[in-house]
Parts: sequence; structure tokens; C-alpha cells
Amino acid sequence: MKSKLFKLGKSLLAVIIVTLSLVGCGASNNVTFSTTNGECATGQSGAPYCMSVKIQNNNGGQNWITSTNFPISDIAMTISGVGNLQSPATNQSAMDPNNCTGSTIDPGGSCTFYLQLTGENFSVESQENIDINVTYTINDTLFGSSSNTSSSSFTVYELTNLYVMQNNSNLTIYNSSWNNYGRAESSNPSANSLAIDTNSFGLAYFSNNLGIYNYGISDNLTSSSISAGNIIGANNLFTYSSNLYAANVTSNGSSNGVYSWSLSGESWNSSSSPVCLPINTTLVNNANAISPTPVTYLASSSKIYACTNSTGNPQNTQEGLTGLSGSINTLAFSTDVTSSSYSGLYAGTSQGLFVESGVTASQSATWSQVTSADGALGEITALTVASESDTEGIIFAGGADGQIWVVLPESPTVAQSLAAIPGSQTAISSMVMDSFGGILYVSAGNIVYGCSIGDCVSVLNPLAYTNSVIGMGIGSFLTDSLDNPYDNGDLGDDG
Repeated sequence: MKSKLFKLGKSLLAVIIVTLSLVGCGASNNVTFSTTNGECATGQSGAPYCMSVKIQNNNGGQNWITSTNFPISDIAMTISGVGNLQSPATNQSAMDPNNCTGSTIDPGGSCTFYLQLTGENFSVESQENIDINVTYTINDTLFGSSSNTSSSSFTVYELTNLYVMQNNSNLTIYNSSWNNYGRAESSNPSANSLAIDTNSFGLAYFSNNLGIYNYGISDNLTSSSISAGNIIGANNLFTYSSNLYAANVTSNGSSNGVYSWSLSGESWNSSSSPVCLPINTTLVNNANAISPTPVTYLASSSKIYACTNSTGNPQNTQEGLTGLSGSINTLAFSTDVTSSSYSGLYAGTSQGLFVESGVTASQSATWSQVTSADGALGEITALTVASESDTEGIIFAGGADGQIWVVLPESPTVAQSLAAIPGSQTAISSMVMDSFGGILYVSAGNIVYGCSIGDCVSVLNPLAYTNSVIGMGIGSFLTDSLDNPYDNGDLGDDG
């Protein structure tokens, strides 16, 4: 597949202007639409999920000699092509703050409305056309004729990407609709963790021991941390509902609490009060899970901690004292485990894969080993859980030997072989499931693979990566051009 590198450091995304000449029953209006990637109705800029649309009624204004341009009103629109988009047609109050649909736009005047994705709905490598048809009334009664209704259409696109973070803080975007991948290079120290906001704005978040950073579409060339107050860096980032959670670390790697960041408000819910008491021990990078309660689970090399914040009383307790063996590498939580004997919390260790008994957030919980037809699985180095469609609640486990296993919710202690990294004994470092596409993306060393039943194929040129991959995520963005929209506005810091 043809590839192309692009660098951070250019200007904002180019604005594509679609000029539409409209003629109706003796009245002619020159109406244009200008779309700008990344602009939200809330004022947030650089957001992959957002786009502004400016409707202009005759840019030159009224010309009584050469033009018969008139005011327009009764603006309405229909959207087709995707089902995960907010617009004035679906949410007038939020997406039309300037009341374009209820206003009269005089010749020379303009009005701006907004489009925003509501979450993920398509597979990685997809390209979805979004067709927008706008109708309006041309108010030409000044000359004795009746008003005329005209309509015009334009198209924008939703692209769904695989984001890949290396441990040197290089973040790569992959989408085969461009037949390329691009790289947003950062001068930050090595990265610990990556999380994608699929709830509000589509931003990518990554962290290291010195800071937490958010990335979107921006011309800001300097990476600035969103850390504040008692929040330093983080070695565990993960999203749940409308929040990003960060397990905060000190310079020596120990934790001084878990904090939550509002994805919609782009601010810390509190920069001085954690949602979990400090654990005061070195945490394993990216060993985290969260239950629907919610209870947050984190791990040191030998212990798992349950973090709760009921009635504003943050605390942590050690989880499950018996049955777990080996050094802990990774955690995951399946909400769909059907057996009441098991909670849904899984731990991958140097001695295999374990599932917790039905008692959660308690030291009295015990652990049972997950086995296959061939016995224990060996060291488990990565876990992920599917969260969409018919794969809901399935646990995927990756091993130090490159083997990949599947655990179904209805059989929480039984693993089935899915595939293996071809010709390699490299440990699997991260995984993410594209449930819409039915592909499990797996990183081993500096190579990313797409895996299905019995088969794993390299999906990116390994030469794109000079460092090991530490995290992956899936997220979409709106764009007004398929001609590599980041050529003039790269993925950049939004901090």
C-alpha cells in the first residue's frame, strides 16, 4: 500500500469553498458554502469530530445593475450517508447556535452552522461520503413575483483511523482511504500511554511521567501539557463514558492518585482532589480496567488495586488476595460475563491469564486460571476487550510468544486460539479491536498487524516505526477533502 509521511508544523487545514449557482423561476442567487475542519459549535477548535459550515449569500453583496440577488430564509437541510452525525437537522439548538435555519440572510451576509460526529460507527480504512442538501427560500417579492425555493448540495467525508503511538512519542495516523500514513512528530519525552476520545471531540491523548497531552487538528507547533494542580504525568490513560482517567505518577514512577478529565469540558474535574487515593507504589504501564459501577483497577507488579470514589470518599483497596500468580502485566474488564461466579475482571501475568471470582472491589475475591485445550496460555503481555456489535465483551489476550487468544463471555475460563504473529516470537505489546471491521490490530515490536481467525498480516510498513509501539486506538474525523487533508494542517497539539 502506498505510504506517505507528513510532519507537524504547517498551517490550519485548507478551507474548501464549494460555489453553487442557484437558479429558480426568475431569481438567481450566488450562494457559497465554506467548510473548516476542526471547528465546533462550543468554540472548541482543532477537534477531529467537528466541522463548521459558513453559508454566504452573494459574497459581493447586492449589485442592482448586474445582479438579481435577494435575501434568503427558511434554510433547512437533509443529511445522508452516515448515522453518527449531529447537524442543525438533528440537533438545532446545539449545532445551529447562530440560528441560521431561523434567520434571513441578506445579500452579502453569511451565517455559520456546525457538524459533529457522535462517536464511532465504521471500520478502520473506511471512507464515508456525507451528502448535505440545503434548501432555502429566495425572497424576490420586491419585484412583484413570488418567493422561490432553491436547493444545493455538497459533500464532506468521515474517515476512520488507526492511531499508533510509539514509545518515542511519535503518533501515526493510518487510513487506507488516503493510501498513506502520516506521522505527527513530537519533541516530548518517551510516551507511556495513549487514549482516544470517542465521546466528545475525537482528540488523541497521550502521556508520560512529565505530562499529559491532547492532540487534534491545530497549527500550534509546541506540545503543551494539560497537567494542572497536583496532576503531573500519567502511565495509565483510559476513557470511560464522558471522562478520561489518568493514573498520576511522580518523578519516581509512584502514583499519587487517579484523576478524571471531562472530555466535553476539556478540563480536569478537579486538579486537587483525586477520584482514587494515592497507591504510593510503582504502577505497571497501561495495566488498567474499569467496571460499570464504576470501579477503576490498577496494578503494581504483584498486586491489583480497586479504586472507588463513592459519595466523594476516594479510596483504594487491594483486590483478590488468593489464586493470582506471576508478575502482573495487564488488566481488562468484560461487562458481559454471563456466569455469576466471575466478575469480569481479567489479569494477564507472567504465569498466564486469570479471571476474578464474582466478588469485586474486595480482598476476599479469588482468581481462577484461564486455560485452553492445551493447558495454560503462557505469559500474557496484552489484553483488550471488544465493546461494539456482536463482539461485545469478548476478551482478547496476547502472549509473550506472539500467540493470540479469545475468551468468550459465556465461557470466562476457557481460551480459544485466534492466531499468531507470523514467524516471530516477539511479545505482543498492545491490541485494539475494530469491532465494526472485525479486525484485531496487534503490535509486536515495531510492527502492527491486522488479525482475524487464523491469520495476522502486517498492515503498516515496519520502516515507518523506529521504536516500539506502546498503544493503539481507533477514532474518526470529518474532512472536507480526500486529497490528503493534513497536507496543510497536520495533526498537532491542542493544548
